[in-house]
Amino acid sequence: MKTIAVIVVLAVASLFGGRAVAQSESPAKDKASAVNIEISAAGSLRVDGLETQKSTFKSLLRRKAKAIRAGIRGVQKTVVAITADGEATFRDVRLVIRVAQDSLFEQFALHIGKATFRFDAPLAAPAEGLPDVNALPPLRVRLHAGKDGSLLRIVVNDRELPSLIALQQFLIGIIGKYPGSHAVGNLLSDDGLKLKHLAAAHEKVNGYIDANGKRRELIKNIRPIAGGSEIEVIEVIPAR
Repeated sequence: MKTIAVIVVLAVASLFGGRAVAQSESPAKDKASAVNIEISAAGSLRVDGLETQKSTFKSLLRRKAKAIRAGIRGVQKTVVAITADGEATFRDVRLVIRVAQDSLFEQFALHIGKATFRFDAPLAAPAEGLPDVNALPPLRVRLHAGKDGSLLRIVVNDRELPSLIALQQFLIGIIGKYPGSHAVGNLLSDDGLKLKHLAAAHEKVNGYIDANGKRRELIKNIRPIAGGSEIEVIEVIPAR
């Protein structure tokens, strides 16, 4: 079966660059990680279990990077595992990611409740030989945040959807036409959007339970990416 691509904007603003796999799993600390960072609801930080002021966070991470660089594993191969409270905002996460990137860390895991994003930074260049993006009509999905950090509106192209469930049903109508297939995609968010809404959106776009009680995948690999390029490729991978 030929691979089909859909152009999608899951857009509300810039977050960070990365090639990622989004999964549903517990937010346990990554055993292979050399750096574990916790973000509280208020945005305060703990690095490897120790409270850290934002004013000293950059220098602390640079010292850790220097120590890791002197070892065998190296900074680029070290995972920075971030466990964030659902009441924290994307602004808090973006700060941590950017400081870590400045310290030359490239591998990240972001845990929000049961949702986990694993990604590399900076964003990798598009793979060669992408399928025809005109195979299906483009979808532009925008998640609008309210002033209080809530998920205010969901708009697909020019059509407003009433809920994340409605968004899931819309994706089922597109991707679900290809049984056994799934998609990979990109997700952007407002600085002010609370992370619990990303976790909720992840649950709905990641997959669903069909009438037979079997889990079906929709967007399997969700990449958190940088802003600037509004249109990103969602590749529908056919069943083998």
